[in-house]
Amino acid sequence: MLEHLMELTAKNAAKNETDYLNAEGILMCGICRTPKQVKVPDYGQGLVYCMCRCESERFAQERAQRMAAQDRSMILRLRSEAFPDVRMQACTFARDDGANPQFSETARRYAAGFEKIRAENCGLLLYGEPGTGKSFYAACIVNALIDRKIPAFMTNVTEITRVCDPERKEALLHKLSFCELVVIDDIGSERSTEYALEQVYAAIDTRYRSGKPLIVTTNYNPQQLLESTDLNHRRIYDRIQESCTPIEVRGTRRKMNGMNRQRELAQILCG
Repeated sequence: MLEHLMELTAKNAAKNETDYLNAEGILMCGICRTPKQVKVPDYGQGLVYCMCRCESERFAQERAQRMAAQDRSMILRLRSEAFPDVRMQACTFARDDGANPQFSETARRYAAGFEKIRAENCGLLLYGEPGTGKSFYAACIVNALIDRKIPAFMTNVTEITRVCDPERKEALLHKLSFCELVVIDDIGSERSTEYALEQVYAAIDTRYRSGKPLIVTTNYNPQQLLESTDLNHRRIYDRIQESCTPIEVRGTRRKMNGMNRQRELAQILCG
C-alpha cells in the first residue's frame, strides 16, 4: 500500500519548470522554496508528495471560496423557505427607518443574543396598533438569524388556516417544530370558525411542545386576549401567554413608508 501511495502522489505532484532538488534529493518548489516531498519514516529513501507553502495557501483559498459559496447557497435556501410572503425577505435592520429606535434596539438585541434566548426558550408577544412595524421587526429578526445560517420561519394565521392538503400540513408542522425560531403573524385576525381556530391552536401547540422560541404579533393587547370568553380562543391565548413575554410596539412605520413612496413618486412625475 505504501509503494502504491508513493506512486500516486508522485504522479499527482504539481511540478513547474522552476522546481529543483535540494542536497538531500527532495523536490523543492521553485516559487516558495519549500518542500514538495517528505521522507517516509522507516522506509529507506521513500518520498511522498506534499503541498508546498504556495500550493497549501492556494488550496486554503479555494476551499474558503467553496465554503463561502455553500454558505451563500444555504442562506438563499433558508430565506426562500422562511417566508410565505416573499416581500418579508427584504425586511432587514439595514432598512429600518428609525421611527421606533427603542424597540428597534430591543429587536436587534434579541437577534444578536439568540443563542442564549434559544437556550432559555424566550418568546415574544409583540402587540400594538396596526402599522407600528410589528411584522417588520419580527421579519428583521428572522432575516438576521438566517444570515447566521440559523433556520427560522415566519408565517401568519391566514396561511395556517389555508393549508388543507395533508402533505402540506405535515410540512408546516415540521417547520414549526424544526426551526430554531418561529414567528406567527397577526394572531387575532383569524376567522372564528371551529376549523380555523383548531388549525391555529394546533400550530401554536406544536411550537409550544418543541421547546423553542416563538414570536407572535397581534393588534390586541394582552388584556384583550385574556378577556376572551370563547373557549377555543382562550386555549390559543393561554399557550401564547405561557410561551411569550408581551412587549408593546409603538410608532407609525407603515404610514411613514407610504408617505416616503408618495414623495418619491411625486419627484419622479414632477421632475
